[in-house]
Amino acid sequence: MEFLNSAVFLIFAAMIIFSSVFAVFAHKIEYSVLSAVVCFLSVGALFLTLSADFIGASQIMIYGVGVSILLAFAIMFTGKDSPKSLYLTNPLRVFLGFVLVLTFLSVLIFFISPVLDPKSDGAFSSYGSFAAQIESIRQIGTAKFIGRRIFCDYVLPFELLSLLLLAGIVGVGYLAGGSKKDV
Repeated sequence: MEFLNSAVFLIFAAMIIFSSVFAVFAHKIEYSVLSAVVCFLSVGALFLTLSADFIGASQIMIYGVGVSILLAFAIMFTGKDSPKSLYLTNPLRVFLGFVLVLTFLSVLIFFISPVLDPKSDGAFSSYGSFAAQIESIRQIGTAKFIGRRIFCDYVLPFELLSLLLLAGIVGVGYLAGGSKKDV
């Protein structure tokens, strides 16, 4: 049984690697989206094989279906008349992008790592050690554990994320509206 679990894990891991690489290097956007869908579904299946049922089902429903449909609509509604370059060759933009990413990662590592309190486990210290968290998940299940953590311990970041998503949706609606001279 252990061999079968390892074989299934390796199959899904290989599917994730190959489909994600193909999604990046595909010459047609349609093939890129289809391989991204395969990658999303493989990640969900990988979570399901690791007994993370809530995360696996969420991955399949949100990314495997929802984001894939959004990507298909984005392809359908974008104009193919004037392809625009990404301006990646501008050295100032590349440098500022690297600085921004490094700043974000350093802030993230600072708040997640146990630098603030050497006796704690970082951001995941409210339920004790890692072994205690795993035992808690086995007793109450993943969905209840994640729901309790999101809506009790991390409700403020969860609500801030919803406001960020709302701002993104409003921004996309504004940008998709076009200019008034098109009407």
